[in-house]
Amino acid sequence: MSARVDRDTGESGQARTVTRRRREAARSGSRSRTAAEGKGTKKAPTRGRRAAADADQSPISRREALIAGFGGLAVAGVAISLSGRSGEEQVEAEPTALPTVVAGATRIDEDLRPGQKGSPDAPVTLLDFSSYTCGHCARFAIDTEPLIDERYVATGRVLFTFMHFPLNSGAHRASLAVESAGAQGAFWGYHRELMLRQDEGIASQYSDDWLGSLATGLRLDVDRFLVDLSSRGFEERVADAQREGERRGVRATPTFFINGVTVVGARPFQDFRKAIDEALSRAGNE
Repeated sequence: MSARVDRDTGESGQARTVTRRRREAARSGSRSRTAAEGKGTKKAPTRGRRAAADADQSPISRREALIAGFGGLAVAGVAISLSGRSGEEQVEAEPTALPTVVAGATRIDEDLRPGQKGSPDAPVTLLDFSSYTCGHCARFAIDTEPLIDERYVATGRVLFTFMHFPLNSGAHRASLAVESAGAQGAFWGYHRELMLRQDEGIASQYSDDWLGSLATGLRLDVDRFLVDLSSRGFEERVADAQREGERRGVRATPTFFINGVTVVGARPFQDFRKAIDEALSRAGNE
């Protein structure tokens, strides 16, 4: 039997079938390649966001971590990544699921008070172990700390104590600088400037000129500030605070102690409010 031939194309029915299948296969392959190329394009912004997020972390070298006494230890809720700022390894706290009760005194000696605010008779003491090169610490200081100040510190219900826990040499210099400002009654103002302008400080490596510019902005006696900074007279106070953190088991920043309860990470204000309200309730001061 002879095959039927199309009048327009001159193709047999069998040939037309083969041609149609080839065209469909070609169209299918083109769609697959287009979809694959589209997926590759969508992933690039995600990688960019991750790189930007890594750049917001604060650095700590492995050597410095070992000196501090907590290097190389794994702990739940702690993020270890590479910093885009310096390429050094850094340890910062990520929020934990639930706070954990720990043993230990809720108040500290006078010598271990780098900076305090609130009533010394407050029923709740909040200890903030932070580092000035820690991005999470800066976020807490800028966004959450003012809300705690307004609701609890200003009303005499919380005694807030900042505890130095420098993660590297830059953070250590910043700690000495804030203590030098504190000698002129400007601890908290200088503290906030260090957190607000953290990127500038890291870029300057916390040089005398940059630290002095913050003192100038706060209208301090800059000559006296620089003398105090260069004398390193506050070394022991910073070291005492860090030793206290190590004694309490601090392994990352920021770490907080609220009347014997530890909260790790720059958690939202609602989490601190819950923890503080529970502490007030236990103390009989709702």
